[in-house]
Amino acid sequence: NTPENIMFSKTVLNEKFGDRDLKIILVTNAFHMRRALMTAIKYFSSGYRFVTSPVIDTNTRADNWHTTEKGRARMEKELRSLVVSIKNKWAIDDIIDGYYLTNKNNK
Repeated sequence: NTPENIMFSKTVLNEKFGDRDLKIILVTNAFHMRRALMTAIKYFSSGYRFVTSPVIDTNTRADNWHTTEKGRARMEKELRSLVVSIKNKWAIDDIIDGYYLTNKNNK
């Protein structure tokens, strides 16, 4: 799941680079990016900066996710996971807008 993946990634990065500030490219499906970024921000220290690189797949694009059973099921699962993540405090929803505002010009 997303929190476990983020925590594993953090462990690997800390072992390799120590406690240095890093810019990390976060790659996942476009429909999953918000939850992945919210979780990454929650578990990584403020010295990390994230650049998102969403992957567009054929079943969950903004213009077609609702047209197939597979697309609807994937979106429903992601929305349920988003709610669970916020309820369990694995991700913090109100941090996203501030994160983009304060970090959009990071190099």
